[in-house]
Amino acid sequence: MCPRQRVASAVTDSGEAMVTEQILGGGRYRLSSPPVARGGMGEVWFGHDVKLDRPVAVKFPRLPGGAHDRELTERFVRESRITARLEHPGVPAVFDVGTVDDGRPYVVMQRVAGTTVEQLVAHGGPVAVGLAASIVAQACAVLAAAHRAGLVHRDLKPSNVMLCPDGTVKVMDFGLAVALDDPAWVEDGAGTPAYLPPERVAGGGSGARGDLYAVGCVLYELLTGRQAFRADTEHETLARQVEHLPPSPRQLRGCVPAAVDRLCLQLLAKDPRDRPTDAEGVTRALLPFATGDPARGDPLDPMRLYAAAVARVAVLPEDRRNADLVATVTTARTEAAELLRRRSGDRAAGLLQATLDDLTRAVEEDHPDLVDLRVDLAEALFADGAYSRAAGLFRVLTADLARLRPVDTTAGFRCRQQEASCLALSGEPIAALDRLTGLLADETSVLAADDPRPYMLRRQIALLELGMGRWQDAERRLRALLDDIGRVPGLDESIGTDVRSDLENLRAGVEEAR
Repeated sequence: MCPRQRVASAVTDSGEAMVTEQILGGGRYRLSSPPVARGGMGEVWFGHDVKLDRPVAVKFPRLPGGAHDRELTERFVRESRITARLEHPGVPAVFDVGTVDDGRPYVVMQRVAGTTVEQLVAHGGPVAVGLAASIVAQACAVLAAAHRAGLVHRDLKPSNVMLCPDGTVKVMDFGLAVALDDPAWVEDGAGTPAYLPPERVAGGGSGARGDLYAVGCVLYELLTGRQAFRADTEHETLARQVEHLPPSPRQLRGCVPAAVDRLCLQLLAKDPRDRPTDAEGVTRALLPFATGDPARGDPLDPMRLYAAAVARVAVLPEDRRNADLVATVTTARTEAAELLRRRSGDRAAGLLQATLDDLTRAVEEDHPDLVDLRVDLAEALFADGAYSRAAGLFRVLTADLARLRPVDTTAGFRCRQQEASCLALSGEPIAALDRLTGLLADETSVLAADDPRPYMLRRQIALLELGMGRWQDAERRLRALLDDIGRVPGLDESIGTDVRSDLENLRAGVEEAR
């Protein structure tokens, strides 16, 4: 610890340190006024290290009880020590610590230039999938180092993830971090509601997989441009963390790869046991999709060249095999999508089936990429009018997805709906109606009130009933649906427009029949 300083300080009504003389460390650190950031845990000032002639950042804690607030002072000191222990390029370096005259501590850290994920999304909305994958992969590499050191962050959120000009990422603010083996640690509920894992909301403890849940929230925000669990009040936000499943990123943004979509939903699993095993696995899963931002930094920046050289020697053989598999699958799926766009469903199905046959001999049948290929094959068969074969494949996929991806309800629901559509188009409307009715009950029980899927499904059921000659049932269903749509603010207006059009067509058809 540095000796106490002759620097004068004062305390605001909120307990924040207010530096009145902008010199610290016996004249070593000169601060620039005013502070650049204030938050619930304290404030940060930019400064200059006169002795080593380098820019620094100086952080002071917020102490509502004054300098004698022992608990918060100890937490602040602990954060400084935790951050100093994590020797990782993705964690700001700690240079020095000290106290001012009244006993308030401060920490001198590496000054980090860049943009937080919070700022990135607020100013530009969803980011490119490759950039989102890069940011989160790097953040998880930092968390992997922390977890290996026996530490959990507990407050990962977009404002604590900094994207630097050279494309690297730093994880900030370990103020709530704890040691997993600390016998004195008692879960205190501290954290940010929009990123708090359900187990902590319920009052339980949370280890490394609690950090991974927050990672899922950050990834979701990068991919969709909105929080996974939005609500008007803190209480409602916490309730959503426990009770609701958000729409999948791919549903909101079709360009999100299925594997990234699946990983994001797995990270957001309510049960920690359903989340990925560790942060290293998340990084490896995202690396094949990670790309830089061409508008950010110099590609020949020495740091980028250094990182590229390290990546060359650090890649493991299984990572290379996974990258080759991802490339093969991605190529096949891209070409098949183009064939479908040109209405060549038979050729798309043939390409996907051939790729499946080749890869099945190389990897296990339940490999995630093979499952995605089978989903695409079923969709291609549907587009080609091979409804009976597609229905059988969708039925098998529903069971496989429930077994392999219990958290990914979006994919399972889609397969069930497509199977029902195939049955209806194959002349089995009663079986189709039975499937859709069961699906509606399941969707209603797990999806949020403003999720459009149950409303669209109710419309599909009504149209199926109309096709079966049950026009009175169809009319009652459509009218009830229109009433419910009017009670849900923010729901896509096009759904209501379509239902009104259906009712007009139904009435016109009835009048014509008379």
